[in-house]
Amino acid sequence: MVATRRLNRLLAEIADRVRLPEGPSVVALSGGADSAALAGLMVRGGEAVRALHVHHGLASSDRLEETAAAAAGFLGIGFTSLRIEPEPGPGFEARARTARYRCFEDNLAPQEQLATGHTLDDLTETVLMRLARGAGLDGLTGIAEQRQRYLRPLLRVRRSETRELATLMGMPWMDDPSNESQEVLRNRVRSVLLPALEATFGRDPSVSIALSALQLQEERRLLDDLIDETSLTVGDGWVTVPMTVLTGLEPALGERLLRRMWHLLGFEYPPGSEPVGRALAVAARDRSSAQLGSGVTARVEKERFILSRSGSARDGGTG
Repeated sequence: MVATRRLNRLLAEIADRVRLPEGPSVVALSGGADSAALAGLMVRGGEAVRALHVHHGLASSDRLEETAAAAAGFLGIGFTSLRIEPEPGPGFEARARTARYRCFEDNLAPQEQLATGHTLDDLTETVLMRLARGAGLDGLTGIAEQRQRYLRPLLRVRRSETRELATLMGMPWMDDPSNESQEVLRNRVRSVLLPALEATFGRDPSVSIALSALQLQEERRLLDDLIDETSLTVGDGWVTVPMTVLTGLEPALGERLLRRMWHLLGFEYPPGSEPVGRALAVAARDRSSAQLGSGVTARVEKERFILSRSGSARDGGTG
């Protein structure tokens, strides 16, 4: 009875902060508490829901898969497990994330939306990491609440709340052991930097940082409305824009356009200040071309500025 009362109180407390998808939806069910809580909320919302799980081929992946399957079974929803095997080495987290979203894209029906269990704490951690990289406005906005048909309904909900919610719902979940590895930057931000900031300010700054990021997302949308994207031409692994358009923009809008082009190449996360600076040097004709990292090249050809990924036709590859 006490647990039921607390569950109902918690549901009421977060009701105005959760933005559930409408219509046929897929929940990215990892096996952790965040996505378990999200799946439970989506089923309670009454829309058609099924679950996708991504098996990363790591030591703990089998147990996470079993837990995610148990959570889907508890809710009575369809469950599909997909397997990816990112190459080991530097940047594993980023490559795993890219492979994961490709898996999602390949397994979504045209009318379906995908909801992930990112929380307010994930948003705060992302903002801090990107701030250190100098990723500009896109970095300070952190994780978008919606990007095309990808939704993050829990970005205004704390991780502690999702853990309690999943437990009170009776959902199977487990902590991912990889979240304890101090080799992962996000884990160090979570376990070292944020506690240090809390000690410095005398309070947990996570909510203030996250809400600032959400406010900046609105301002970013207003800026993006000032950019005429009809001038962009998008191909398989390349994006071009007339030099007259790029150089005719105010510097801040020129950077916005470059970051938008980067996004259209298929990158979810924005480039840091250094690659953007190298791209701007090419646009200013200070250099003929530049390698921007992540296999991206910037160059000017026939009065068009081109961003291309390695292996694309515009990069000289096979496309």
